[in-house]
Amino acid sequence: MSNIKCVDKFGKAEEDIVQEPEARLKQLISNSAVHVDADIPIRRYYRSGQELLRMAITYHEEGSQENAYTLYHKYMVLFLQEISKHPEYSTYPIEIKKRNKKRCMSLLEVAEKLKKQLFERYQAEYEKFVTQQVLVEQELDKRRQQELEERRRLIEEEEARTLGHEDAKSRRLDHEDDEARRSRWQEEDSEEGHRHSPPPPAYHDVVWSTNEDDDNSRCSSAALYPSQSLDLPSAPQQQDFPALPSSDTTTSSRIAVPQLPSRALKPVSGSSSGSNSVPSIDRSSKPTSLLGGGGASLRRVRLPQKMVDQFMLLAATNTARNIETCGVLAGIMRKGELHVTHLLIPKQSGTPDSCTTQHEEQLFAVQDKHDIITLGWIHTHPTQTAFLSSVDLHTHCSYQLMMPEAVAVVCAPKHKETAVFTLTPDHGLNYIAQCKQTGFHPHPAHPPLFVKAAHAVLENNADIEVIDLR
Repeated sequence: MSNIKCVDKFGKAEEDIVQEPEARLKQLISNSAVHVDADIPIRRYYRSGQELLRMAITYHEEGSQENAYTLYHKYMVLFLQEISKHPEYSTYPIEIKKRNKKRCMSLLEVAEKLKKQLFERYQAEYEKFVTQQVLVEQELDKRRQQELEERRRLIEEEEARTLGHEDAKSRRLDHEDDEARRSRWQEEDSEEGHRHSPPPPAYHDVVWSTNEDDDNSRCSSAALYPSQSLDLPSAPQQQDFPALPSSDTTTSSRIAVPQLPSRALKPVSGSSSGSNSVPSIDRSSKPTSLLGGGGASLRRVRLPQKMVDQFMLLAATNTARNIETCGVLAGIMRKGELHVTHLLIPKQSGTPDSCTTQHEEQLFAVQDKHDIITLGWIHTHPTQTAFLSSVDLHTHCSYQLMMPEAVAVVCAPKHKETAVFTLTPDHGLNYIAQCKQTGFHPHPAHPPLFVKAAHAVLENNADIEVIDLR
């Protein structure tokens, strides 16, 4: 079993929280994969290797064991396995290659010791997690048992209520049957009484007198059938009704023709009165860009505002001549953040739209002396706006391939504009890395190849040390 499922207090399965120690170490090793690009000069790999080792040592000193072990392992994979695949490896100085291999052998002991510490920590965390899960399962079993008992009690109460309702219904039906029988008995008694009662006198038993003169004893039809005088309404008198309209055109022209509703009653678009007015659309609620917050997984890079100001002063002479100036941003890593502490101005040659550094070994010597790592670069656009040209994109690609957080700062003094850029990690970085064209050449604009670096922050109070090697 490589991991254990976590069940929360509500009984729902969650993602794996704690894996077994072997699985966690295997994951760290998989994060140490290194790929050597033949298009990147081999000296850049050896230079980046030194910075990789500095970051590993810093992580180790700060107690970030996972990050330290990952970088140590990556360093050894690079110089013991992968670097020999580079086409320039056979021509690279033997002394440097031997020195790096010797350093790798010394790091093996450090990495193994760190691996043992990680394993012991992972084992303790895993055992604690398993113990907690057992307690959670016991609590869940207890809760399930309580729920079953509660459900059983509710069922029994419901059955009791159902039986009570059935008894009441049975008693009601019995009562209705009794009432029906009692009613039938009363009807039968009533019919039996009618059969034994004397019949009413018949009309043919009445004796009619035949003496026409005996008015007193004669039963007249008027007495039996009294006459009634009915006051019926008399027929209405004839009235003069108005004559029907003739088909004469003069008469028909006087008949009013219904008109269509006035268009003035139609609601006016944008009117503020009335409930039928057309609602206005707030276009300020436009959806945010999909690239918003794209740098959330990157370490924050802090750049001093003074760095930009001092660089512009150093570049003023070239800017006046319409020549670009470039510099290297270097610094340290502290508590998981990258701080630019040094601005290095190397020897260089520039044109109105390009700048090339020279004698990079001097830069490396300065970085080794101050124990600082490369965090990006900065250059001017004397007459253009702040953006990354096709040449700039390829220049920055080599920086960002070595460090994902590397930034490119562009200063456009004519437009009073400064921007910090990065290649888009989901498209731009891979696209430029695979592009084999040189010089100025077109690139597709969509999807974007670069964006403003969301993980970079300009700080007003941070200091900067400038080293001009020109």
